[in-house]
Amino acid sequence: MARRLSLCSLPRTENRLPACPGLQCFQPVVRSAISSDGNEIGKFPGLNSRHHGGFCETISHAKRVGELLFLSGIGPRVRGSKEIPGVTLDSNGNVASYDIETQCRAVFENVRLVLEDAGATWQDIIDVTIFLTDMKKDFPTYNRLYAEYFAGSGKPNPTRTTIEVNALPTPIAIELKVIAAVG
Repeated sequence: MARRLSLCSLPRTENRLPACPGLQCFQPVVRSAISSDGNEIGKFPGLNSRHHGGFCETISHAKRVGELLFLSGIGPRVRGSKEIPGVTLDSNGNVASYDIETQCRAVFENVRLVLEDAGATWQDIIDVTIFLTDMKKDFPTYNRLYAEYFAGSGKPNPTRTTIEVNALPTPIAIELKVIAAVG
């Protein structure tokens, strides 16, 4: 009989991350695979970056498996603040306007920082999945910037998938999920 697996966080005491934003360091985080009958069947380390501006302490920013480094969805948030570059909120906290170019550049910078914290470089990127909230409006700008950062001589030239989503967890218009090959 096959066992169903679920992932859950192990309790952390002295290694507990503070509430985001503002992670203290790029530290190991251990998650445990639990079978459907409640038995632990393995531990899987992840990494959290001191640079990424993520808002959630329940996910790992990156996880290395063999020669591959998997980054969780990376957005444009500024580390240590609630600021989202390129987003203007109204008095009720709703998005009044946004600049996709500013958000793209901030996301690319956050990806670079997490890669570097994990011992990888921009050149190590082999696959990128992009989530946009408005494909029709934002794709042309995003695609131009993607070519500037990812495509051509001396750039990583990864495989790419671009997906439109209805919404992202915070008021952002773009998020990247990245896989890098590391030695």
